[in-house]
Amino acid sequence: GQSTNLSSGLFYLLQKSNWTFSPFVGAYLESKKRDVESSNVIENSEVQIVYLRPSISIYYKKISLTGEYLKPIKQSVKGQNLYQEGHFNASLTYYFN
Repeated sequence: GQSTNLSSGLFYLLQKSNWTFSPFVGAYLESKKRDVESSNVIENSEVQIVYLRPSISIYYKKISLTGEYLKPIKQSVKGQNLYQEGHFNASLTYYFN
């Protein structure tokens, strides 16, 4: 189904020699009116979740490492959808330019 996602937050950049640290805190909203599976609309499958989203990005030359935690702080879940637990995301990036 179609979903709407909105993210906002604040970050700070702290530089030490070749290193840059960027702490971030924000909120992430995920809203979905209904699920669609194999062209079938699943009724009563609305989900709205607001996450608290603290993270840190560390940059060294052309490499960055980011870790974030998404903690649900408000949930409205209908039908057979499950309530969300907090979860971690991590990424490692190399910049080619």
